[in-house]
Amino acid sequence: MRNSCISGPSAGPAPAIISFSNDSPALAQAYARSNGPQVGHGRLLLDDLHLASGESVLDLGAGTGELARLAAERVGASGSVLALEPLPERVSLAQAQPRTNLRWQVGGSEDLDGLPSAGFDVVLLNSVFHWIADQPRLLGDLGRLLKSQGRLGLSTGIADRPHQQAQLLAPLLAKAIDTPGGLLTPPHTARNDVLLQQLEQAGFVDVRINQHTFVDHFADLTSLLDWNASSFFGNFLKGFSPSQTPELWSAAERSLERHRTNKGIELERYLLLVTARRAPS
Repeated sequence: MRNSCISGPSAGPAPAIISFSNDSPALAQAYARSNGPQVGHGRLLLDDLHLASGESVLDLGAGTGELARLAAERVGASGSVLALEPLPERVSLAQAQPRTNLRWQVGGSEDLDGLPSAGFDVVLLNSVFHWIADQPRLLGDLGRLLKSQGRLGLSTGIADRPHQQAQLLAPLLAKAIDTPGGLLTPPHTARNDVLLQQLEQAGFVDVRINQHTFVDHFADLTSLLDWNASSFFGNFLKGFSPSQTPELWSAAERSLERHRTNKGIELERYLLLVTARRAPS
């Protein structure tokens, strides 16, 4: 499986690459169980894209398929969805719930050359863009894949506003003598002005970039880290556990407890939800 270069903030010395080979059946299954936050903001993105019956959709980085199935439902039997996902364990889980108008393919952003130009009415990237190192190239590829006035929808983390969990954990990890490795935030989060410029240079118009705050609840530190581990497909914090870093673990638990409500530990996430159209031919 291919690896992708990374950069950006991490919980310690950044690894040289993000590895897709860190994923496992257990992480894929955990993601399918716990990806409610991603599905929640993905639904908002689908709503913004206004899918219509008969349209063709590319879902890039489709995970275990919840949004791809919803998109297939919205475009109906006369429409079609191609779900592209680089992690085969997640594709296997997704294929266990087949739909006649939904096709799965193992692949990622580096596999778009084989797809037909002007082949899709809509391209969707939900919580994917912030993993891509060469974002201008990707946007150019997506412009090629979209039909004239086809729609693009993506969600991404924000460069200058990391999720609340990272704001809480980063200072603790910085004080640790032996800081765990791995990532604490995705490496290629976006800035509004830069993203707008990238989209316009790639030939997109009618760009809408909206910042959203989402609130999630977790039972405890373990459940928070388990969600992150599956969402980061094995590239999240490493060496951070009650047995390996007991004092650091206890400090993190105390920090999170300050945010406990009757629904659990309440933490905010901050995302950009973006829609745009390919300029008319």
